[in-house]
Amino acid sequence: MIIDLLGIIVIIIFTIYVFKTANENGRHGVGWAAACLFTGLFLQWVLLMIVLVVIGVAMVLVGSQPGGIAETLGWWLLGLRVAFIALSVAAMFQILKKVSELPEENEEFVEPPPPPTFEREVS
Repeated sequence: MIIDLLGIIVIIIFTIYVFKTANENGRHGVGWAAACLFTGLFLQWVLLMIVLVVIGVAMVLVGSQPGGIAETLGWWLLGLRVAFIALSVAAMFQILKKVSELPEENEEFVEPPPPPTFEREVS
């Protein structure tokens, strides 16, 4: 429970920091903050639930009782939660790293002036 709260706090802090950094560097802050938020939530919650469903189905196919995934996994469940929090922190850090880079400024191409022409007077 406390691990989950820590994960949510980390998502919020990264999202706010990504928003501020993106705005400072001339990027779309709301879009990058949304990407960071959804990345953190997906990796900490959705992907973890998918893995737990796969483990649960495998346990049922082997012959274990379907109601006791948390009791059967024990400390492994805590390890999985910490691993997915670490995975989401790494992904959000990569987003922050990308947002921290200054965008390349594309200067408008100015054509060089035409070469000089020397007019000759014909006599």
